[in-house]
Amino acid sequence: GLHTLYVHQVTKDGVPYVGLEFGCTWDIEHGLGIMMHGTRVVQTGYADTAILLWIAQRDGARPN
Repeated sequence: GLHTLYVHQVTKDGVPYVGLEFGCTWDIEHGLGIMMHGTRVVQTGYADTAILLWIAQRDGARPN
């Protein structure tokens, strides 16, 4: 289930990046993380994916 929601200070086109951190039964130690921009999934991975600002910054630097 959803454990934590992060709204980052990094934005693109006025929309902030949001990290979703989930607990999961298949990997209790690392969990699941998703970085979102609006309705678009930027990256999925372990729980720390939800808080890594460099993922949002790298995506934000790419042209639309």
